[in-house]
Amino acid sequence: MRLPESARSALRRVLLRALYALGLYGTAFFPIPAGALRALHAESAAASLRRRRLLAVIARQAAESPGPPAGHPERLVTGVPLDAVERTLWQQLDLGA
Repeated sequence: MRLPESARSALRRVLLRALYALGLYGTAFFPIPAGALRALHAESAAASLRRRRLLAVIARQAAESPGPPAGHPERLVTGVPLDAVERTLWQQLDLGA
């Protein structure tokens, strides 16, 4: 017999909360060794550093090439002057032309 999705979701939430409660209960009576805590902290710090480096690379790439990549149909053609409608739109957007 297969449970409906809502029942499986509710059962999953109950089991995860029970597991979390058991973990809290275990740490109350059996403290985590300092070495294990340091290892967990070092692992989370390394993940945070990797995330910050990735965000820095993405920000640098966005700053270097604003707009769509070369060959994209929405990329502006630099050698063609703006027509009257485009100039008006750019002035309304305060982008300067």
